[in-house]
Amino acid sequence: MFNRLFCVVFLFTSYLYAVTDVVTRSNVTYDKDGLFLFFALIDNEQFFEDWQKPEPPVVSSADKIQRGGHIFPVIIFGTDSKDDNGNAYLTYDIQILKPDGSIYGDFKDLLVWKDNPASEMHLMDQQIVIRIEEDDPFGAYKVNAVIHEKNKGIDVPLNLAFEVIEGDPPTESIQTHKSIQEKNDEWFDRFTSEYYNNPNPDMVDDALLYIIKNGTLNKESAIPPLLFFFGECFYQNKEMIAEWKSTSDGCDSTVVDFVETIIYISDNPKEVLKAQDISPQQNDMCWGAFKASGDPFYLNMVVQNLEYLEERKALTLFLAAGTAEWSLASNAKENLDVYDKLLVLKESCTKDIADKIDELLQKDPSMIYQEVMDIVKEQNEQWK
Repeated sequence: MFNRLFCVVFLFTSYLYAVTDVVTRSNVTYDKDGLFLFFALIDNEQFFEDWQKPEPPVVSSADKIQRGGHIFPVIIFGTDSKDDNGNAYLTYDIQILKPDGSIYGDFKDLLVWKDNPASEMHLMDQQIVIRIEEDDPFGAYKVNAVIHEKNKGIDVPLNLAFEVIEGDPPTESIQTHKSIQEKNDEWFDRFTSEYYNNPNPDMVDDALLYIIKNGTLNKESAIPPLLFFFGECFYQNKEMIAEWKSTSDGCDSTVVDFVETIIYISDNPKEVLKAQDISPQQNDMCWGAFKASGDPFYLNMVVQNLEYLEERKALTLFLAAGTAEWSLASNAKENLDVYDKLLVLKESCTKDIADKIDELLQKDPSMIYQEVMDIVKEQNEQWK
């Protein structure tokens, strides 16, 4: 039922809570009897606006917050239940408790969904924000919610917790790492694009520190390819993982989750990738892994998405195909090795896919991009 891609970040966070003794928990799921609930804490207000876009945003859950900051409880849900008019109806209550157990906030009968079907994934209608004041106590705050599925007549309690912490100073490794201060975007782009032709594990920690330092992880679209680029780097150099993990020491939860997820991916990048839904983000993940490894396996995953170029019912599948076509053409134009690998892969593809490869190798990437956008506009009404 839960078939939208929210990135493996939140999946790993749930796993981490299950196997370690911690006081915080930033997301939890419920999937039973035709009802799916994903309850999470996030610190990115932009998420709510991004939810309205065709592609779902990354859910990067947060379990730590500094005084003066804010955190948002979110509920993402789907249900097969319907009233006589074919609509779903859910509400929720939510209570926030301070570290001493006293009530910090208490809200009743907030609206999750009403007067519309909800067989697919939806974001709750009525949100709250938890603001931490400058004089609020440090420690673990509990967030206890009860979701009421009115049609089914069931109540589902879901409990999370976050920690209010003192402001973290900049990490010592970044402040004292002279080589990082000398890096720029051009260096990082060259490092990632050329890595598999000239592997340099000694510079991986520099690359990690650079994206931490320059705020790259605040750009949600940058996260999927970076996760799998570094996931492949870690996979190839497992003896270095403990050292590279230390780059996140003293950093906020976004950075810690990012590095922990890389470690999770590095156990078997190909299997993790195969478990992802077909989408433009999956293409990005494949390119990230390919740039670190040069493995045709990842290139072939992008190639196989070309079969959906004629798809006109599912927007995500068509966009997966369109971005696959554009990215293959762009990379083949810039990288002769990609061009050569595509010609080899073509020999083992179906005739339809092989013809599509021949066609995209002859096209200007900007023309492909425009064609994809034109089709999206033409089909807009059907995809709403």
